[in-house]
Amino acid sequence: MISAPRVCPKCGAEIPSDAPEGGCPCCLLETALDAGGGQVVFGRYKLVNLLSRGGMGIVWLARDEELERKIEQSLLRFGLTNLVT
Repeated sequence: MISAPRVCPKCGAEIPSDAPEGGCPCCLLETALDAGGGQVVFGRYKLVNLLSRGGMGIVWLARDEELERKIEQSLLRFGLTNLVT
């Protein structure tokens, strides 16, 4: 059985099947751009400090609350990637 594509109720964009926590990449990026340090955005990840912003997306210093360590969280305009440092 082929499943129907999921659509974000907020912005109407198609949500990729491999999207983290089933979130809309467009809305997640918008949330991260507007977030202040300390706001939990992706369940277990707490944004600490904005490191970089550019044409492809943004990079946050974040804390993985489950693993209790710092990470860099890259939010790309066309998807989402977590890079552990």
